[in-house]
Formats: sequence, structure tokens, C-alpha cells
Amino acid sequence: MNRILLVLLLVLSTGFAVSAQTIGVSIKSDKSTIVRGAEASGTVTLSIPKVLHINSNRPRDEYLIPTSVSFRSNQIKVAKISYPRGANRKFGFSPKPLNVYEGTVQIRFRYKVPENLRSQVVTISAVVAYQACTDEVCYPPQKKNLILRIPVKKR
Repeated sequence: MNRILLVLLLVLSTGFAVSAQTIGVSIKSDKSTIVRGAEASGTVTLSIPKVLHINSNRPRDEYLIPTSVSFRSNQIKVAKISYPRGANRKFGFSPKPLNVYEGTVQIRFRYKVPENLRSQVVTISAVVAYQACTDEVCYPPQKKNLILRIPVKKR
């Protein structure tokens, strides 16, 4: 009996870990090429399965980890990151509603390519941090590394 219980717990915990990992994260630029000295925008998209939600950028409770995107590039400057509003939802593990993202979430950003950039390609690295939850439990925080490469052309 103890052996069956142990196997059942292992199967369930493996299923939960896989579920928390199934959030799709991608990055794209609104332009296929960028001109030196120009501004452009892009999108980080999170695809969240129906059984999960993630904390929004402002989850409304200090112990929850907010969704965030950070950028690194020695070639461009990210001027603005725009997080969407989340939905206020009540869950069994929290006495008050929390602000969460569900379904497909798009986080917009604006960036500028310097006029004097010598490279033929701009490389933007992004780190997306989030915490996935079900209606009953939250999983350990995740970080996904993304890389976006955009060809650069002269004016």
C-alpha cells in the first residue's frame, strides 16, 4: 500500500511540474528590419494553458512574485515596457482577490537603435520571470531567456 501511495505521489508531482513548465514564452519585433537611429516596438507573448494562471505585474499581494520582463543589450536602449492589466480573481489559497494573467498575454516594449550602430544585426536578450499557479497551489518561480535578432539597415 505504501509503495502504491509513493508511486501515485511521484506521478502527481511530475504532472504538476510539467504543467507549470507548459507556459509558452516568445518575443518578436514589429519590424523585420530596423533602420539605424529609428525607434521600433516589440512584443513578449505568454501563452498560458487553461488550468494555469500567472501573477500579473502587480499581483496585489506582497508575497506573490510579479511577472516581469528585463532586457539586456549593449546595442539598443529599451525605452518603455507596457504590461497589460490583469484580471482580479479569487482563489482558495488567498483570502482576497489577486491580479493575474490568463490565456494569451502580450507585454509590449519600445526600443531605439543608435544612429552610430556599426553592427548589421541587433541582438536583444530578454528574461521573463513569472510564477504559475492553479486554483489551489502556486509553483516555484520560473525564468525564461529569450533572444531576438533583427537585421539593421542604413537610412
